[in-house]
Amino acid sequence: MIPSFLDDVPQPVVKGYSRKKRAGVRRAEFEGGYSQRSGTGPNAVIASVRLQWVQANAPIDAIDDFLEARAGKEVFYYRLPDDSVDRLWTCAEWDVNPKGPNAKELTATLQQEFDVV
Repeated sequence: MIPSFLDDVPQPVVKGYSRKKRAGVRRAEFEGGYSQRSGTGPNAVIASVRLQWVQANAPIDAIDDFLEARAGKEVFYYRLPDDSVDRLWTCAEWDVNPKGPNAKELTATLQQEFDVV
């Protein structure tokens, strides 16, 4: 079973995020500067999202533990704040920084996945 992001703890409030999209394109180059392009399949547009949370230590530690347990290779469901559905993501890069004695900031980059589930 694929887990949802932090099923067992309250969802922290996202302080901010940005969504970046990349289109998968195959390109064939021909003589004379001509080229032909095609998409890489039905899911040719892939999103990556950089999320940032500033919270008390416990929720940040829970996020950190969740991401570490998946080690960048296991997919999980997550719903972005402005989205209406859960989507599949992986996370191979995140950092945690202290923000005083009782709070931390966690910034994570999620990569959208299209696994068959």
